[in-house]
Amino acid sequence: MLVRLQQHNGKKVRATKAYVPYCLRYIEQYTTKTDARKREIQLKRSGILRKLLKAKLQKETHNQQPVVGPII
Repeated sequence: MLVRLQQHNGKKVRATKAYVPYCLRYIEQYTTKTDARKREIQLKRSGILRKLLKAKLQKETHNQQPVVGPII
């Protein structure tokens, strides 16, 4: 996870290099890459889930630590 964040901040990822710097704000851990990818797609497609997550993150902005979601 931290290596990937360093790649984004180091402008090594073409799709995101114009928008640096990035900070880690939310983490969910999964036991398999397939489960993690399913959750990522679910969050990206569902407007309701995206709004709920955004609201949760806005409440936590005073805390500089990333919000840790469920370990599934």
